[in-house]
Amino acid sequence: MVGYQAMVKGVVMMVVVVVEVVVLLPLLLPLLLSIYSIKWKPTRLGHVVIWLSGFYTMIVSALRNTSV
Repeated sequence: MVGYQAMVKGVVMMVVVVVEVVVLLPLLLPLLLSIYSIKWKPTRLGHVVIWLSGFYTMIVSALRNTSV
């Protein structure tokens, strides 16, 4: 039974990652293009890092909630 739960958790995590990639690519592409056109200003880069880290923590917390 433990192995089954681990397998389900792995499948759920894979699905979440795939969904994230599909959702984030259209969002991140314009962001990356704007960063590139700005030529890596430190302030804008800092905003992007903060945004990405916040999004990452949100994903991790969602994964923890699903894997209770």
